[in-house]
Amino acid sequence: HVEEVTYRALYLLNIDHPIRKFASKLTVHFAFEWFILVLIVASSILLAVDTPQVEEGSKMKEFLMNADLVFTSVFTLEMTLKIVAQGFVLHPGSYLRSAWNVVDAVIVLSALISVASNDDSLTIMRALRLLRTLRPLRMISRLRGLQLVVTALIRSLPAVLNVVLFGVFEVGVFGILGVQLFGGKFYSCNDTNVRLRGECIGTFICDQTSIECEIGTVTTRLWENAYLNFDNIGEAAKALFVVATLDDWMRVTYLCMDAVDVDVQPRENNNPIMALYVLGFVLLGSFFWINLLVGVIIDNYTQLVAELGEAGILTGEQQKWMHALQLKEIQGLQQDMRNAPENPLRRFIFMTIAQTKFELFITSCILLNVLIMATETGSQSEGYFEFVQGANKAFTSIFLLEALMKVTALSPVKYIMDGWNLFDFVIVVVSLPDLFLSYNGFQGATVFRIFRVGRLFKLIAGARGLRTLFNTLLSSLPAIFNVGGLLFLLMFVYGVMGMNMFGTNTNFETHANFRDFGMSLLTLFRVFTGDSWSGVLAAAQNCDGHGGCDKSPWPSIYFLSFTVIGSFVMLNLIIAVILDQFITAASSEGLLRTDNFFDVLSKKVILDRFLWALKKKLKALANGADIKEMQERAAKKKQELVDMDILLGEKFGEMYKSVNSKKKSERRKSKKAENGH
Repeated sequence: HVEEVTYRALYLLNIDHPIRKFASKLTVHFAFEWFILVLIVASSILLAVDTPQVEEGSKMKEFLMNADLVFTSVFTLEMTLKIVAQGFVLHPGSYLRSAWNVVDAVIVLSALISVASNDDSLTIMRALRLLRTLRPLRMISRLRGLQLVVTALIRSLPAVLNVVLFGVFEVGVFGILGVQLFGGKFYSCNDTNVRLRGECIGTFICDQTSIECEIGTVTTRLWENAYLNFDNIGEAAKALFVVATLDDWMRVTYLCMDAVDVDVQPRENNNPIMALYVLGFVLLGSFFWINLLVGVIIDNYTQLVAELGEAGILTGEQQKWMHALQLKEIQGLQQDMRNAPENPLRRFIFMTIAQTKFELFITSCILLNVLIMATETGSQSEGYFEFVQGANKAFTSIFLLEALMKVTALSPVKYIMDGWNLFDFVIVVVSLPDLFLSYNGFQGATVFRIFRVGRLFKLIAGARGLRTLFNTLLSSLPAIFNVGGLLFLLMFVYGVMGMNMFGTNTNFETHANFRDFGMSLLTLFRVFTGDSWSGVLAAAQNCDGHGGCDKSPWPSIYFLSFTVIGSFVMLNLIIAVILDQFITAASSEGLLRTDNFFDVLSKKVILDRFLWALKKKLKALANGADIKEMQERAAKKKQELVDMDILLGEKFGEMYKSVNSKKKSERRKSKKAENGH
């Protein structure tokens, strides 16, 4: 759908120009869009392959450079065709009037400049080459699900920014206070017997109380600063942000408690009251601020769903799938007693399996089977082993008999139409090798026995609470897929970016580094979960273990922005989706009531009045009363109520006028009294 057809493109091409017509038809064709999407995916994969370990001048490096040149040329041609078809910027509907096209244009132009100049010694060239890592973001404008999530996030930005600004205010206040209280006081000497900085010179023999040295060796004294400190507002903000994520906050607490003074060796528990500083920020920064951010995101998502329905974050196909799933759950797949087969044997079996006692018996067998399997140990006796084997054979036989009974009673077609029955049948079939092979002492049967644990999932069908959670998971899958896709795209971009920024850094651990794309994703997932991520940040800043770190702000910006966007925003958006679907699933199961007491009372009163009027009318009809006479009587009563409402309105109007006149007279009297005075 193009608006720009009523304007000239680039002041040269009108709507009937053959070149513009060709460009318009080509750029909106679905095959062209899919072709560009495939190229974006392929170029993104090559970005992940282009690691710092690829040697310059190698065949792989040459292939990657040539492929990048080809991709850049195709994307430039795509941008040119769209500009020809839509116009550039001056009229409505032109290319740069779309925010997604602006993102595409910036990425393509940066790639063109980086290809034209391969001089990586220039900082600006390295920055432009780094912009190539944003190329996967072009998929957002071509995948409707991701575009909807981004749109929802953009609509939530005002409220989220307010909470973020409140968090910045908290960090600013606590940061300034921390600089005043602890600035320069986290330095320490690796020789704990030294008390002042001036004494921390020369060498000493390392003992058990010394820091980071081998006992009995002669070690040089070093005056070291803690990595997380409050020497300035920037370092204080970084330390407080780490504390807000509850990563290593106890170490910061101990440092605050041990601090003595500037150029003085810290002393253990020198001032325990200072722990209140960190505890106060944990309460306000972590518990209050972060959960406030969670609440705002959930509230905005709820408002978006209330305003737009599921269309706010789901595509049309995903909405149809979710509605079909919910309708299927509402209708249910339980067989009604009226559908019992006519055959006497099948009818008897059907009546048996439909009994609640039969379901309770099967459920008890499932629980007992899993319980016995859980009690097996590696050092169990031969007698207990034989007991477990016999119990497993008995349970497998019972479950096989249950499946055969249901197939006989329901017919094979109706049996497999129920997903739970199909799942149960697969578990039974997989358990059969254990039943037959265990007689011959075949040890591999243990592998098949493990699958019987899957029968626990059948309990979901019979328990409303478990069924609600399971239905919540299923109905949340489309939205989680969209949000999860955007989260993976975010991790992909940050992974490639981190690989280009920190790939040659040797300070990282063996299991947390950015040497290749796989390790980059694992490291970012560690940061995403908040597991000792401050250590990864310290390695990115080239901290040497003695308080010396690079002063570049880019590592801090990289990790802090990823934590805010990934852990705080995207993860909480997933939680918002799950909560919204849980409310829907719980309401349909009858586990959640959204009406309050007064709504229920109001509905009850209305129903009571309706039933009373219905009984009265039925009684009158039974007594042969004239319907026309009843209608006239009802109209008369209605008119009396209208006249009463009018009379009440007139009375209230007279009262209002009298009150106003009294107030006016009192004001006049008070003014006269003031003037006379």
